[in-house]
Amino acid sequence: MKSTFSLTTTLTCLLIFLFSYTAMSQNEIDSIGNKQGEWTVTNEKTTLKANYKNNKTVGPMRFYENETLVLEAIEGPDKTYTWKLYTNEGNKEGIAKNNEEGLFRYYDLQSNEIDSTTLVKLNRIGEILPSYKGGINQFHIYIAQNIDTLNIKNEKFKVDFVINQNGKITDVKIASSTNPDLNDRIIHFFENSPRWNPGFQRFRFVKVKMSIPLNLQ
Repeated sequence: MKSTFSLTTTLTCLLIFLFSYTAMSQNEIDSIGNKQGEWTVTNEKTTLKANYKNNKTVGPMRFYENETLVLEAIEGPDKTYTWKLYTNEGNKEGIAKNNEEGLFRYYDLQSNEIDSTTLVKLNRIGEILPSYKGGINQFHIYIAQNIDTLNIKNEKFKVDFVINQNGKITDVKIASSTNPDLNDRIIHFFENSPRWNPGFQRFRFVKVKMSIPLNLQ
């Protein structure tokens, strides 16, 4: 008899909120893990489109809300960025870089730190959480279709993992388990699951810690 499972509908992320994802076919990495070609990631409000060659952006990163361009950013030397924010109140331009304390900061073209309203808009537009291709429900379906191979029944696990900058699941750990002898099977299952679309923050893709409860029956 095949095992069945129940999975909470909320994927718990260490960040605050979740979103649905519209799958895009491009988002490719090469054999050594470099981003290549056109990348598109999106959340409920914002869509990022950018082109990559050997993990470096080519041309501007563009952010859209409801198909309207709201932010552009171009990567410069030493991880500095020039940006232009489009708003109903007028356009604003500036640079973004690490300051002397190593903290990422936004500045206007005169190297003054930007006002708090503009900062909030830049942070809101430019932060995108990791997403499974086709939406979180598709990850539920993937688990449902493949969990039988583990031959585990009547066990519960809480799985912590990291979505890295290329969308691969890494650093899988079992936070809680009703049967520790089975932990390695669960870890292997998650490590070999399909690639996600990675999280994005402050003009670059970032690692994001996530957690999911798993109830196998």
